[in-house]
Amino acid sequence: MSVRFKCDRSFNAFLLFSIALGICGSITHAILGQSWVSSSGHAIGSDDAYISFRYAENLFAGNGLVFNFGEYVEGYSNLLYTLLITPGFLLGKDYIYPLSIGINCILLAASLYLYWKFSRETIGLRSANLGVFLLAANPWIWANASTGLETILILFVTLGLWVSTERYKEMGSMGFFIAILSFSIISVLSRVDGFIPPLISALYLFIRKSKKDGILVIIFVAGCMALYTVFRFFYYDDFIANTFYVKVSGGLTDRFSRGLDFLGQNLIKTGLIIAALALYFHFLRNDPSQSTLERTSFAALFLVYWVSYLVYIGGDIYYERFIVPIIPFIVYIALSNGDRFKKLHLYIVTVLIYFAPIYYASKDGRFEWSSPKYDMWVSLGKYLGEAPKGSTLAIDAAGKVPFFSGLPTIDILGLNDKHIGKIRPTRTGMPGHEKFDPDYVLGRAPTYISAWISPSLDMGWGLVKEKYIKEYKLKYLVNSSRKDLDERNIIDVSSLGVLELKNLIQNGYNYGVLLRKENFDDHGQL
Repeated sequence: MSVRFKCDRSFNAFLLFSIALGICGSITHAILGQSWVSSSGHAIGSDDAYISFRYAENLFAGNGLVFNFGEYVEGYSNLLYTLLITPGFLLGKDYIYPLSIGINCILLAASLYLYWKFSRETIGLRSANLGVFLLAANPWIWANASTGLETILILFVTLGLWVSTERYKEMGSMGFFIAILSFSIISVLSRVDGFIPPLISALYLFIRKSKKDGILVIIFVAGCMALYTVFRFFYYDDFIANTFYVKVSGGLTDRFSRGLDFLGQNLIKTGLIIAALALYFHFLRNDPSQSTLERTSFAALFLVYWVSYLVYIGGDIYYERFIVPIIPFIVYIALSNGDRFKKLHLYIVTVLIYFAPIYYASKDGRFEWSSPKYDMWVSLGKYLGEAPKGSTLAIDAAGKVPFFSGLPTIDILGLNDKHIGKIRPTRTGMPGHEKFDPDYVLGRAPTYISAWISPSLDMGWGLVKEKYIKEYKLKYLVNSSRKDLDERNIIDVSSLGVLELKNLIQNGYNYGVLLRKENFDDHGQL
């Protein structure tokens, strides 16, 4: 009895160590790291996170779940996460990003616990301890926990569905079935594509001789989606979130090509190649008396379908964000098939799962840790917050600048604009950056237009000089490097000549702010 008690304590201590490691790594990256490899615009969380923050702020202020007052566009893709952070505005907007990191750390701790407990019961204590450590020490999880986005919530939901589905299959307990339905609701509310994980659970139940239960889950998820769609239609006058039109664009061939490229970029660095190797041993070197379906685990099924889905939508602009929820499956599949490897090979697999992410992180600009940090869009947002009353903005980075300035904003890339969101792709490229309409933006006559600028003074997204020069003049240039230049981070360049402007742009001031010419008298110097 005493021996067992001591063992349990040591096991819990190991789990607590891993949870502490995961939380410390996430907080450290939030303080010292970046959410993007190059410019400083993602130094304090991801810019996209602040889109959700702005919706939450408007909701808290009684303006509704909107980006701009009176404009009903579903430009967020994470309803539940947006609602979770809304009460945080009781503390003030400067505390919202730290609050999001706190929420993510709690969700990460819960995720590590779920993984460890399930693994201990299915593949043994040693593998559970090793697996939870590999997850807690994974730099990609740290990086995504510090963005301020909902990635760790999706990780938690995915693990919850996994554990409850496997447990229900084994035990048939109604409690676990209710857990499946509960995590299904959370999943549907967590992401626009949140109906996919519970449908994979339903498929797993269906193929593992629980057809009735699988059908019930499908009906339940369909009901949740129907209610969500009714809300969306009456609130936003839309059947699908505006973000879907922007992020999943282009023809199937283009998306498929981008998706394969995305998969190739992440195959080794996230350990997907290790899981593929383990599955090869599992399915092709197993007892032939068992059918493929009988050997299919939830982890294997989810991994295959989720990767296929990522290829279908063309991958994602935010690095390995959509792969983070399946990293536990990668680790679990490798460790649960350890008996199929020779001992030396198993050691090699474990080392690869641990060191591959660390090696690639050391080459990744997000992990060039430094303190203090400078964020160009936070600085510009606070600067434009002093603009005269009635000012409006059009910008290609619709997160931090609108959030901190409070200005009514046209989203140049369409996430928060129905017109741009629903036009045909203007070009093929990064997901979420394929649609723009410069004539529409100029036609709405915003006070400021802010976007990346080249030495020729052409701005991004079709806002070339010959289009804007009649009504607008370059007012400010913003330091986009990671070096904080204090009062010279934002320079008034309205009186500078062409050569001086080109020199500044070529030396790190390549983010510009145009001011409408008729406003120059009132907006001379903020």
